[in-house]
Amino acid sequence: MREITYVVRGFLTVRKASSRVPLTGSLDVRADPGSGRFTGHLVLHPSAVTRTVLGVRLVSATVHVGADSPITGGESMTRAGCPGRSRWRRS
Repeated sequence: MREITYVVRGFLTVRKASSRVPLTGSLDVRADPGSGRFTGHLVLHPSAVTRTVLGVRLVSATVHVGADSPITGGESMTRAGCPGRSRWRRS
């Protein structure tokens, strides 16, 4: 098994509030090059969001986003979306 850790950065968009919540965290993946299968755990850190109007803070909140189950997949899933970009190859 090969273990790979990725840094995760992105945004969660709240449409009704026209707001973007910054997300940061990590994705730890265990990959088996022989079978083409992988499992991973996504961890996102809490994010603070503040809404201000004319310099006055109206709302402040901390957002927690979490995964309910591990991420699983196989070689055909990873290569189909990103051909030639996989970090490991079947030998």
